[in-house]
Amino acid sequence: YGQQNGNSARVTPPDGNGALQAVASIASDKKSARAIMGGSSGNNNITFSGLSSTSLGSSPKVTIWTLANSGDSQSSGPTVTSTYTGSVSNGTITVTVPNMSANNVYLVTLG
Repeated sequence: YGQQNGNSARVTPPDGNGALQAVASIASDKKSARAIMGGSSGNNNITFSGLSSTSLGSSPKVTIWTLANSGDSQSSGPTVTSTYTGSVSNGTITVTVPNMSANNVYLVTLG
């Protein structure tokens, strides 16, 4: 969360009363975007829109990080769970975060 910088981005949860929560930002240089999400289980999508004015291009690198709930123990830190080249169409990209656990936190980065 401490690495969020630039401008906050609007986040619309799929269900206004649901458990999934997120916060997102687009870097000041518009070459990267990130969202932190959690609170829900299963496969969840996060859609970044308004990217046509950024410098991400049409095929940004997508990285999904997982920070597992460590309970009362010290966390071993985040791990990369997926990296791939995404596709921006009409200024929008949707990233699926698979197999989420409601007790974990997920970071999605573009760029």
